Amino acid sequence: MTLQKSIAPQLEEEIRSLRAQLAEARSLAQEKNRLDREYRDSKRRFETVFNESSVGKKIIDSDLRIIRVNRSLTEILQYSEDELLGVNIMELSHPDFKEDWHALRHELWGNHRQSFSIDACIIRKDQTSLWCHVTSIIFEDNGETLGYTIIEDLSERKRLEQAEKDLREKELFLQQQAEVVKATLNTQERERERIAEGLHNSLGQLLFAAQLELNKVANLQDQGERDAALRNAGDLLYKSITECRQISHQLMPLVLHDFGLEAAIRAICQDMSGAVNFSCDIRLQNPKNEKYFEIVVYRLIQELMLNIGKHSGATKGQVSIAENGREVTITVSDNGKGFDLQAVGRQGIGLSGIRNNVTLLKGRYEIKTAPGNGCVVTVHLPIPGDIRT
Repeated sequence: MTLQKSIAPQLEEEIRSLRAQLAEARSLAQEKNRLDREYRDSKRRFETVFNESSVGKKIIDSDLRIIRVNRSLTEILQYSEDELLGVNIMELSHPDFKEDWHALRHELWGNHRQSFSIDACIIRKDQTSLWCHVTSIIFEDNGETLGYTIIEDLSERKRLEQAEKDLREKELFLQQQAEVVKATLNTQERERERIAEGLHNSLGQLLFAAQLELNKVANLQDQGERDAALRNAGDLLYKSITECRQISHQLMPLVLHDFGLEAAIRAICQDMSGAVNFSCDIRLQNPKNEKYFEIVVYRLIQELMLNIGKHSGATKGQVSIAENGREVTITVSDNGKGFDLQAVGRQGIGLSGIRNNVTLLKGRYEIKTAPGNGCVVTVHLPIPGDIRT
């Protein structure tokens, strides 16, 4: 009886402990069931979001191999799911963007960043290119670090960006064309003023003087005086003819028309050598080009040489022109005083007309100068037939 009394409390304690453990086990089982339900619900939601998303999605491993894809990605890339599974994303990348995928892999699995984004170009099954924005987020799954990757199609955005770029370039081109037209009109006006001045002050005066000499003839009785007046009138008419030829030569250089560009350049170097001693180096493979092209080249060299004579204070000048492939390179240099290019600007010292002509012919130019160091102007012009619109 005494033994039973001593065992009873111990059994009761064990029973209470077992009941508590059973209650805890039931609670744990209920919690496990709840967690299982939440996991299944979460997994179902993930599957729904992953599979039904309109954005391309995939899961990649640390070697960038594709282990899961959604339907949108298969539609975007034009591959089936079976064709994509196990494929390294590098195999689909455009060659120019492989380094970006290396960077993504290094940042996520090397530097352990949680996310990383790149803009890349992927090659579809039909070999067309797809611009896309790639965002990858790493997560752990069964002890393995995977990348959850979203691929957004940027084709429309890129198309709009290109359209905006094309529009800006077109606006710039139209602006340049307007400047060219304005410069051309200004140049033509200056030419007209110069020719009008030459006709009035030179040719006009010579002809007026010849008229006066001829008028004398009718009033002179002495034959010797009449002969002298006729000779003077003849001399004045000869000078008028020479002056007329010079004015016509300025409008369209006869030497260029008759003998070509090389002869015209050598002639202008000879004609303009005076206070500035010009040397000339010409290496043209094709003696004949489009006439408008030869006129532009001639006028460019003429204008550059005139600038040297007017502004540089130089004693020596060098003119060289050479063909290099399908391009003509013109270099005009001097040993004059030079100038500060930033202070003057590229349109100063009479260079605006040159710049506009070069732009019109899709060429390019550069100026090297500094105070006290002379000036070198180099112009590159594509030969007609190689000018790209």
